[in-house]
Amino acid sequence: MLVAMFPLIALSVYDRFSDRRIAIDHATEEALNAVRLAVAGHARLFAGARQLLTGLAQAPSVQSLDAARATALFREMVKRFPFYGNIGAATPAGDLFAAAVMDPGRVSIADRDYFQRALQTRDFVHSGYVIGRVTGKPTIVLAYPSVDERGAVRAVVLAAMDLTWMAQHPDTFHLPTGSVVTAIDGNGVVLARHPEGSGVGQAMPDAEIVKTILDRRAEGTARLKEIDGVRRLYAFAPLPFEKRAGEAYIVVGIPEAVAFGGASRRLAWALAVFAATLGLAFAGAWLVSDRFVLRHVSALREAAARLGGGDLTARTGLGEEKGELGDLARAFDGMAGTLEQRTRGLAEAEGRYRALVEQSLAGVYVTDAESFLYMNQAAADILGYTVEALVSRLAPMHVVHPDDRELVARNIRARLDGAVEALRYSFRCVRKDGTTIECEVFGRRVTYEGRPAILGTVIDVTERKRAEVEMRRLNRALQAISQCNQALIRARDEPELLGEVCRMILDVGGYRLAGAGLAEHDEARTIRVVAHAGDEAGYLQTARLSWGDGEAGRGPAGVAIRTGRPCIIRNALTDPAFAPWRDEAARRGYASVIALPLISEGQALGVLGIYAGEPDAFEEPEVELLTQLADDVAYGMAALRARAEQQRAQEEMERQREAIHHREKLAEMGSLLAGVAHELNNPLTVLIGRINLLRATMEGGPGAEGLDKAAAAADRCVRIVRNFLALARQRPPERQQTSLNQVVREAVELLAYSLRVNNVEVSFVLAEDLPALWADSHQLHQVVVNLITNASQSMQESAGPRRLTFTTRSDAEGRRVILEVADTGPGIPPEVRKRLFEPFFTTKPVGQGTGLGLAMCQGIVEGHGGAIRVESAPGHGATFVVELPVELPPVQDSEASPTPAQPRRRGGRILVVDDEPAVARLLEEILAADGHRVDTAVNGADALVKLGERAYDAVLSDIRMPDLDGPGLYRELERRHPEITTRIVFMTGDALGQRTREFLDASGVPSFEKPFRPEDVKRVISRILSPRIPEAS
Repeated sequence: MLVAMFPLIALSVYDRFSDRRIAIDHATEEALNAVRLAVAGHARLFAGARQLLTGLAQAPSVQSLDAARATALFREMVKRFPFYGNIGAATPAGDLFAAAVMDPGRVSIADRDYFQRALQTRDFVHSGYVIGRVTGKPTIVLAYPSVDERGAVRAVVLAAMDLTWMAQHPDTFHLPTGSVVTAIDGNGVVLARHPEGSGVGQAMPDAEIVKTILDRRAEGTARLKEIDGVRRLYAFAPLPFEKRAGEAYIVVGIPEAVAFGGASRRLAWALAVFAATLGLAFAGAWLVSDRFVLRHVSALREAAARLGGGDLTARTGLGEEKGELGDLARAFDGMAGTLEQRTRGLAEAEGRYRALVEQSLAGVYVTDAESFLYMNQAAADILGYTVEALVSRLAPMHVVHPDDRELVARNIRARLDGAVEALRYSFRCVRKDGTTIECEVFGRRVTYEGRPAILGTVIDVTERKRAEVEMRRLNRALQAISQCNQALIRARDEPELLGEVCRMILDVGGYRLAGAGLAEHDEARTIRVVAHAGDEAGYLQTARLSWGDGEAGRGPAGVAIRTGRPCIIRNALTDPAFAPWRDEAARRGYASVIALPLISEGQALGVLGIYAGEPDAFEEPEVELLTQLADDVAYGMAALRARAEQQRAQEEMERQREAIHHREKLAEMGSLLAGVAHELNNPLTVLIGRINLLRATMEGGPGAEGLDKAAAAADRCVRIVRNFLALARQRPPERQQTSLNQVVREAVELLAYSLRVNNVEVSFVLAEDLPALWADSHQLHQVVVNLITNASQSMQESAGPRRLTFTTRSDAEGRRVILEVADTGPGIPPEVRKRLFEPFFTTKPVGQGTGLGLAMCQGIVEGHGGAIRVESAPGHGATFVVELPVELPPVQDSEASPTPAQPRRRGGRILVVDDEPAVARLLEEILAADGHRVDTAVNGADALVKLGERAYDAVLSDIRMPDLDGPGLYRELERRHPEITTRIVFMTGDALGQRTREFLDASGVPSFEKPFRPEDVKRVISRILSPRIPEAS
């Protein structure tokens, strides 16, 4: 029978060998999972450090090398994150200028390899094992350069990570007793070691495990004996750093005796059973013939039955027997004793393991979704209940926050159903006292008491989450400061700056609304919103913001401007100071508000408001950073205002310079045209005078018609000259009864030749019953000439028919007269049309236009109480519309009323003074025809000689003459012959230039313009001679 059982026992031995191999594989996987968790934890730690250093590198106090402000910032960071031994910053030369822990003397890190690598790579780097020169502790130093907007390194920000803290970090992995967690760098230097901490700081390149790691430089496992003589199963993996940041590795070592001791003991037991079976087989064969076989076998059977029933004290009682059955009995008794000893050992081990679980700092639980099957005291303490209450009465969902129950139920069911093996995630729990905490669980599917369950750990991560939130807030404030400083550089004006700042605050900070308003100094002290970003939905328009003392000024924006300090509403739903705005804010999801004053040189320019969607969103460190942001924005606003004021001054100077230049050009043109007119007026005077004399002698004769045509041509020449003078503004503004139709015709006549050359067809649609205007006809003439010139130039670009149409009409009431000048040119684009009447705006090439023509037209038209506009569409020509009011001329008094026609006077002695002989002879003939005696003089000096020789009844003198001109002659007459000054008449051909106008206005002497008609001369002379010479019969 025993021989028959031999294959079964051999199979059991083979199964124990397989069990040991599985245990080795399981232990290897557990070690790899532990090292991966360690790598992930350290990677998160280093990622957080990199994020912190990146934010600190952008801080203005670091970039400006402000030691005091930077030191305060670093101390606050170390206080909040104690795993950093020190945080500081060094100049590019390596001098430490600020640190949370500062050495009294000068500290230089220029010789540190990590410092030089940070300068060269301009990226995140870390050191190997170093002793901090300030803290004196073993640390790993993390470094990140602070680079300004030009790409230059301003400083290097440093964080020294305390290796003591790193060594304690692996406690959360729950490794077996005797396990070792070690961190080494790429040179084999031990950075940290847990639990004993031996060898930290030592280089161990010859250790077998170190050589294995540095040879592979990748994740892996090994079974080696360490220098302490303990054989361990090792798992190792590199920390995921960039290559230029240096190398580091995490190593987990588990003693083989712990890792798969149970499997080894089971194998030894199987071998013992196998040996015992063999012994019993041989003993049975020897005792077959023994007469006591049945008794001995019965004793063995009874002992085996008791042992199988759980009586570990069962023995055969045949220990003194001889022979093979005696040996078998003794082997059985030894086996029973060993089994008793092992069972007691297992019970003791189970007690120890239970004690470890019960005393663990991490919460441990077992659940099947309906109830808690097991929970240690740490888990009960986290939830605030007793173990009995949780296990016997409460379901898992009872302690889960209502908003997270669906997530937890889904994850529990996924593991129980076998969809996933294990999960790590976070959710909110509700303690017995009603407070909400953040918990992180890691649970795996197991079989517990014969049914599927989840074995997991739970830890309270509320403080860690709060620290992470605070760190995110600080980082977003630092990023907002950095990006807003960039906006300060790019912004061209104040609205653009404030709009960009609001947008960046919203994008980086994740707030619901950011808005900026300016403090107006009106009676209500309103706050004018100029920029905002986010979910505003009309809130700022309905908020009635003010910084006065009334109710509207008691909100955060008004308080911030009045006090010059930030004003925080931590809970918009409960703070009574926010009551007037509570409903509108709640409707839009605003839960907390901060208002930051924008102050420059002690003056509040405005306010920056930030609205968050959660209460208590603004902690003190973030408020300090946001205040610094507001100060930077206020500085940028002041700089932009100064720049805008300087630009306005420059533009004004440029406008004045252009205006002066244009006036000079007009003055030069006026002088030129005045000279030309003077030169033309003298021959025109002779021409018109001669024609009129001939017409008087040939009236009704055969040549009268030809003389009429010659007179009309001469009159046309006179109008052209006068139009030239009007264009050059050589005539004073003189309002009189003016026909707009006549002004249009004269302007067209002036430019007729140019229009014909350019093939422009002119058509008139002029109303015959158009009311007369009380206006300056010469200024209106300028307007029409300018419109004609612009139309003609625009039509030069058109290939089709070129047509210019003039239309005049009056409105229904007869109160306004309208002139339309329409062309068939290419039209005016909308963007040009908006600026058409701006001074100095022109679309013509450089040198072909001043940009003042239409601006001058607008000034003249508006000066007459009218308006000018343009109607145009691209490709359909342009129509300029001028509207002028119909005004009655002012009532004249009796002195200003026209005098009746003077009777003709004859026989006077008259002196004619003119440097043009033809004009002098013409005047002599005209006056002689009335019986006057006429003498002539070529200039003022010649006239004085003649006046000294004899008396004259009247003097008719030109104004512009060589040697002594008209004004000079008048002054001499005032001195020598004052009586004649009342009987002198001046004639001028210089178009009433400035000096001529001033002289005539000051002296009050009568005058008339060249060219003149004979009747004009006779009428003036008769008026002068009437007191001295009786009326002719």
